[in-house]
Amino acid sequence: MDCEVAQILRDKSLLLWEEMRKSVNCPDMGVVDELRSGTDLVGTLEKTGLWPTKFQPALVTLDELHDIAVRERAGLQQQFAGVGGAEFIDQVWDKTMEEVKTGILEGPIPLQEIPADHPLNRRFGTQQGQKVRWIDDFSRSSVNSSVQTCESPKPHTIDVFAAMCVHLMLVLSGDETWVGRTFDLVGAYRQCAVKPSSKKYAYIIVNSRSLLSLLVSGCGPYHLAQCRQYMRFFEFPTVCGMSWSGNSESF
Repeated sequence: MDCEVAQILRDKSLLLWEEMRKSVNCPDMGVVDELRSGTDLVGTLEKTGLWPTKFQPALVTLDELHDIAVRERAGLQQQFAGVGGAEFIDQVWDKTMEEVKTGILEGPIPLQEIPADHPLNRRFGTQQGQKVRWIDDFSRSSVNSSVQTCESPKPHTIDVFAAMCVHLMLVLSGDETWVGRTFDLVGAYRQCAVKPSSKKYAYIIVNSRSLLSLLVSGCGPYHLAQCRQYMRFFEFPTVCGMSWSGNSESF
């Protein structure tokens, strides 16, 4: 296992997870190997057989992606022009530095150390309810456009949740009160490591208000860091009888 991938996965019980999947005859055991080796950010995704078929071709080749990166490098300031979230610059920067401290990101990295044909993915903030969330935009850099898929994952909807409730009614006895909660995994999209061969596509560029005065010298108000991991998971709704509710409080 790559040393940086191992650092991201060091607290995960991979062998236990693999055995659990085997015990229920999970049809997609390839996900275990993918987690161990890291996730590709570009290229063709393998078919799992778990999702409805939907072919989505890559819009750019890897050679074209590199050419785009070279052209975009000359317009770093324009990458943030017209993008909302300028009022969240400090918050996004502070959160980014927190990720550097925990080892999720490496950086800041001097721009001159990044090959010109490596894409730079902008990070900016947006207001979602009472929270400020940061967005890593892999679309603007065309990294997302270099991915080809043959399936379309479908998250569980209200009908699946309703079916779960029906099953619960069959196994619960008496008039026991039901309780429910949703597990929202902290740092959900950071749970999987980037495959070493995809690191060149995982650089993010972050606006830093404190460096705006350096624009005249050509340095720009940006810092670079490199993502070591990238993946998003869904939230997990649960329902159980009151007598079992304590089992979920430790998650």
